[in-house]
Amino acid sequence: MDADSARFPPSFRIHRGSALSLRTGAANAQARKRPRVMATLRRGASALRSAVPKIKDVNVIDKYSRVIFPVSFLIFNATYWIFYVL
Repeated sequence: MDADSARFPPSFRIHRGSALSLRTGAANAQARKRPRVMATLRRGASALRSAVPKIKDVNVIDKYSRVIFPVSFLIFNATYWIFYVL
């Protein structure tokens, strides 16, 4: 038993040498698709990152949120209790 496997409980210590050679055709196809999936995810993440606006001045958000949050909370509570009581 080497030092790395001693750190993990017995349920995590599995011999992977024979499992890799016994892959079926579907498992091999899935292993080949994985890089394409990761590339697609990275592409989508970069598109999302570019779509999200970059905010340099956080104080502007704080000013708006000091007003918007309490007002929206009051509107939600008033609406909730009106429907609950009726």
